[in-house]
Amino acid sequence: MNHLVRYVADADLRLGYTGLSKLVSLKNLGPGDFVAFVNARQDKIKLCAKNDTLAYLRLPPGKKIDPRVIKFLPGTFNGTEINYDAAMEKVLRSKFPKWFEKQ
Repeated sequence: MNHLVRYVADADLRLGYTGLSKLVSLKNLGPGDFVAFVNARQDKIKLCAKNDTLAYLRLPPGKKIDPRVIKFLPGTFNGTEINYDAAMEKVLRSKFPKWFEKQ
């Protein structure tokens, strides 16, 4: 199962994998471990694993990444893309479980 090991805010996402790995060591990550890098404007995110940047997400203009969603993003990564809406649904389900039980 994929899970978030670390979150880095205000990262310069113009940096590639090598540059980002200088901010945080990525060599000790295990299978399914991810580090999330979010830019200063909070509208872009990169998920990195041990050997590569696996996913990049840019939200539509005017939208910002909700910090509560970040921990759920690796679990919604399907190998090629991040499903931000599914991560947001997980946040909502964790905050309002009784409402979702009724649905």
